[in-house]
Amino acid sequence: MQRLLPLLALLLPITGACQDDHGHAHGPNGEHLDEADHDHAELGPHGGELIEVGAGLAHLELLHDEAAGSITLHALGADGVTPLELDAPPELKLMTATGPLVLPMAASPDTPTSFSATNPALTNDALTGRVSLTLAGKTYSPDLVH
Repeated sequence: MQRLLPLLALLLPITGACQDDHGHAHGPNGEHLDEADHDHAELGPHGGELIEVGAGLAHLELLHDEAAGSITLHALGADGVTPLELDAPPELKLMTATGPLVLPMAASPDTPTSFSATNPALTNDALTGRVSLTLAGKTYSPDLVH
């Protein structure tokens, strides 16, 4: 028994993050670690995918219409919901079959936190590239996730 006690003492810290019988995980201090505890949803308020900017500083909501060859981006705050004004319209920097392509985005006349671009290169459902944007004087270039 005395030999088992040191072994048990080593195993206890490993079980710090485990599932309880209620179906959600707990961290070492008892905090909930499930999906519902994230600060924002995976989809934005317009139903698009969220792209994180600056380690949670802000988000871009991506709406891609392959048939129309267009992308709309909504600039959102850290919560992934609140509209956020950017210093200037963002640019799409894409890798296409014919090489790199930079597409400026136009601000929506109705909503200054929404931007769009239309181009035949955007008819591809597997876009590869980055979004370049300036927020509070600093430039960010998150991956265009889709």
